[in-house]
Amino acid sequence: MTKSWKEFRFTFPPQHEEHVTALLHDEATLGSYVESQSEQALTVRAYFEISRELSSLRDRFLAAVPQLVLEEGVAVDQNWVRKWRAGLRAVPIGKRFLVVPAGVRPPKATRRWVLRLNAGMAFGTGSHQTTRLCLQALEKFYRPGARLLDVGTGSGILAIAAARLWGQRRPSRAPILGIDQDPVAVEVARRNVRLNRVAPWVRIRQGALSETAGSFDCVVANLTAPELRSNADALDRVVKRSGRIILSGILEEEEEELLRGWSGRGWKLTGAAREGGWVALVYLT
Repeated sequence: MTKSWKEFRFTFPPQHEEHVTALLHDEATLGSYVESQSEQALTVRAYFEISRELSSLRDRFLAAVPQLVLEEGVAVDQNWVRKWRAGLRAVPIGKRFLVVPAGVRPPKATRRWVLRLNAGMAFGTGSHQTTRLCLQALEKFYRPGARLLDVGTGSGILAIAAARLWGQRRPSRAPILGIDQDPVAVEVARRNVRLNRVAPWVRIRQGALSETAGSFDCVVANLTAPELRSNADALDRVVKRSGRIILSGILEEEEEELLRGWSGRGWKLTGAAREGGWVALVYLT
């Protein structure tokens, strides 16, 4: 039986590449590749399960990316898979992590903690600046023994990285929870948890932040600026006093407005990192 996928073809000004990448990451695309690139325009093809409803994704892209041209279709061959897989590689991040897509061999002599991710995901594999900024913040601020909530877990990479920071120490119950509203992302994250053998440390659950009960020592949210704004009260509710909140998915031009919006919450800004036009902020509550 011939396999088919829903295909989106995006054409947009190159300066919006990072924004499109972040949106595709959020929407748990199965794979993508750059079809063509010039000084005036970048064209990217992205693929999704044939059964997936994509009207909300379509609306979100058209509203968020100026001058975007979007074409939809159905792909019935695997040329895109070969083109995408040809570019997969192991990605070192920070001082301790090495993100390795499934099917790629890690270096034999690495001393880094290997994070294996199913190659069914194009993003959330460490290739995007927001993911790298969050991993670096976790490396610096997360301490084994602390309860952690990963909001919008996507591929599960941040939850898995937090589990790696525990080393060989096994908890009595899973201290790390990853949540996502997308059932496709939840299934991908669960597969990656099994692939990395971190189930004793990590649970993945489908649901919204507003539906999440409990209190966490550390909360990491790699979302978009509008989503961070709308979820500020919920973030405040789930993090313990003297806990850490790691926020990413923020463009540099959005940073000042967000800082003003959070200034009255009593959070103390303890860290900020930037890469490629993106920002991650770390607060002590």
